[in-house]
Formats: sequence, C-alpha cells, structure tokens
Amino acid sequence: PEDIDNGEVNPRDEFKARARYLGEKYDYDVTEARKIWSFGPDGTGPNLLIDCTKG
Repeated sequence: PEDIDNGEVNPRDEFKARARYLGEKYDYDVTEARKIWSFGPDGTGPNLLIDCTKG
C-alpha cells in the first residue's frame, strides 16, 4: 500500500512491469498482478480489483 500511496505503483504503469515489480518486491503472484483491473477509491487508492479467474 505504501508504494501505491507514494506513486511507485499506479494504474498508468505498463502492466507487465508493474506485475514484475510487485512480484519482486512483495512476492506477489505475477500472473495475478497482470490482471489488476482497477485501483480504488477514485482510481488511485490502495484497494485493487483483480481478475483471479482461471479459464
């Protein structure tokens, strides 16, 4: 959350680079991080809407 608040991670980042950053720094699943749909509230906050469906 602090990286989102500080602007290090934002919705305008290229999705592959953002996923790689989240995976390296926070051990986040890169596949799921590539599927971030939106940030909230107001499009910039620390809440994420992620498509975690498998198909």
